[in-house]
Parts: sequence; structure tokens; C-alpha cells
Amino acid sequence: MARDMSASLRAYEIHTFTGGKWKIDSVFDDRDLALFEATRMKESGRHAGIRVVEEEFDELTQKTRMRTIYRGSKAEHADTAALEKAKEIRLQVAQQKTLIADDKQRRKIEAVRAAKARKTNPFRLIGLFMVIALLGIGAMIALRFLHDMA
Repeated sequence: MARDMSASLRAYEIHTFTGGKWKIDSVFDDRDLALFEATRMKESGRHAGIRVVEEEFDELTQKTRMRTIYRGSKAEHADTAALEKAKEIRLQVAQQKTLIADDKQRRKIEAVRAAKARKTNPFRLIGLFMVIALLGIGAMIALRFLHDMA
């Protein structure tokens, strides 16, 4: 039997919220079974929160899509706090990336300025050559003058 190239694989993870952290408790390939188990776990009251996350892997694009399909009632508060913390962390990371990018841009500008400063100005070279030539001519005239006086 030929395998469909656009086939996608699905898995259902049960996540539990205990001690301020979400962790994967179990993984199922059957949606109904995962939902049944999550409901049973919620009713047991052992965890502050329960959620079921559906993961879909598309073999054609090699991408995974995740979405939460079930949340236990206790998890709403815990999940909100975790989402807020994750949002804050993402914001801090974005700010750091911006600072790094700004620093890289500043260094790039400084490097360009330094390179321009290091470039030799042709007028400066011509002026230096003229000073050396005049000093040489002056030295030759002085030597001739000294020679004539002697």
C-alpha cells in the first residue's frame, strides 16, 4: 500500500501542572482516549491543572503544529500565570535581541568610520611630498651657500 505524501501524524500529549511547572505526563495516538484519561486525571484532584495538547506533524512540509484541545478547570489560573510568565520572558528576549542588533549596527557604523579615517588622503600625501621637496631644495641651497663661503 502506497503512503500518502500529504499524510500527517497526530499525537495527543497530556500535560500536568504541578509545583508551578507543566510537564508531559503521557502521550496517546487516540484523541478520545487522551481526553478520557485527562478527564479522569482532573477528577482525581492530584494535579493543579491538566491539559491535552494535539501535535500534528505534516510529513510533506516537515512542520509541527500544536494546539491545546482540553483544559482542566483548575488549570485556567495556573495556565494564565504560566502564559503571562512566558509572555514576559519572550518580551525580555525580544528586548535583548533589539539591544544586540543595535549594538551590532553601532559597531558596524564605527568600523566604517574607522576605515574612512584610515584611508590615506591624496592631498595630504601631495602636501607631505611638497614639504619634503622644499626641505631638500632648501638643504641643497644651504649647502651650496656654505660651500661658496668656504
